[in-house]
Amino acid sequence: WDVSFVAEPPLLVKFWEVFTSLNVGTAVSNFGAVLQQPDATICYVRQRVNATPGETQAAWLDFTWRSGGGLPLPKPDIIRNGNMDSGQGCERLMPGGLVERITHVSKDGPQGCKVEYTVDNPGLFTFYPVALHRGCVEFRDGSQGCTELTWSVHAVPLPFFAWYAEIFTQTVIRSLVSNLVAHLDD
Repeated sequence: WDVSFVAEPPLLVKFWEVFTSLNVGTAVSNFGAVLQQPDATICYVRQRVNATPGETQAAWLDFTWRSGGGLPLPKPDIIRNGNMDSGQGCERLMPGGLVERITHVSKDGPQGCKVEYTVDNPGLFTFYPVALHRGCVEFRDGSQGCTELTWSVHAVPLPFFAWYAEIFTQTVIRSLVSNLVAHLDD
């Protein structure tokens, strides 16, 4: 990190150098401390869905990921399509400026598949106060043409915001799963 200042009178230059160094140093130190915390599971939802794993995963990708999942918000903007079939590499811009990206999709044939995603820019300015967010949605064969859907979120909340991150994440994920089930039942 390198910065220089020009100010009048010259004494202000030293003031701004010290002020900036202290603030940036504190921010870097705090961020390092946050990242040293282990991530925690802040949300885990399990739901039986009346559709096959392939049908459920396709509906999740189209309805939940690409169309917003029935939340009372504007539809997300898809800023990168990624693989059109699996969704891998697809990026979406959510209201508030949050960017989410599907990082990996693994298929286990008719037994199901797993979709992993991340939030690329979490923080206070995107109204999601975590330093790290990893989500995983699994679609497993639940017999009789049904799917066992599990959605888990691991995160490192920012200091003092763990309660908010957990409540917010659980509310959103539970709503998305409920809306997906209703969408598939239509």
